[in-house]
Amino acid sequence: MAPPPAPSAASAAALVLATGAALAATVAGLPLAGATATLAACAAILLFGLPHGALDLRLLTQRAPVARLALYLGLAAAMLALWRAAPIAALVMFLIMAVIHFAEDWAALEEPFLALGTAAGLLAAPGLLHMETLHGLFTALTGEAGAAVLGDVLRLGAPVGLMLALVAVLALLRRGQTALGVATGAALAGLVLLPPAIGFALYFALLHSPQHLAAELPEGTAARRRIWSRVILPMTGLSLLIAAGLALIETRPTPGDTAVVATFMALSILTTPHMLAPRLIGWLEAPRGLKSPA
Repeated sequence: MAPPPAPSAASAAALVLATGAALAATVAGLPLAGATATLAACAAILLFGLPHGALDLRLLTQRAPVARLALYLGLAAAMLALWRAAPIAALVMFLIMAVIHFAEDWAALEEPFLALGTAAGLLAAPGLLHMETLHGLFTALTGEAGAAVLGDVLRLGAPVGLMLALVAVLALLRRGQTALGVATGAALAGLVLLPPAIGFALYFALLHSPQHLAAELPEGTAARRRIWSRVILPMTGLSLLIAAGLALIETRPTPGDTAVVATFMALSILTTPHMLAPRLIGWLEAPRGLKSPA
């Protein structure tokens, strides 16, 4: 899978402005940790963050579509089954996958350890100032009070992760990767200072997803329109249906908690095949001399 290109100056500016606006709203006393803001953050994750994963459909239809689709659905079903049988283990697995996947955003560093540290720092950042919210989020996700300890683990790792992320920002700026360095700094600020759902939504929808879309979309307006109409929009609609179904199954005491659970469970269920299917397909087909998927 090709590394994503660096974000454009306009994309980085959008993240900086959105983060600044959210911080200003917080200073003004707007309840960004409330149910309405949480629902808006979940909607942003689903509507603007998930479309880049919809391009998996092209991989599934390149060769042996039935077998590839079965593999993709099997991986998604396995993750759903893990949430039902061992939710804390599912959450741990999701966090590990997220670190590995998000590290691809900093492939320009050409230093895997620093890229992984930056991704880990971003995910652990809410542990510094929003422990109570993080405890509540993990408890809501799993339905088990014991999951709150994962928030404590993130808090312990946050200082090291954030230091690595700051080193990454400085390295990017020194290498002339200004847009990515500035965007990374804005994402760090958002995840440290804003409620976790808001900070993650800004990073996921305005940095992670646009980078991967830019890497995968073909050149040309007409070709891009075809991909959007035939692949991205239908698959995004299916993802929304999955999230809606989870909201009906995994109800929680408040609408905000239910939205968070449905959103992040859907994200994990779709991320599992998004990450693993291309690697498994390449591994399974390589012995036969077939070209691995890009």
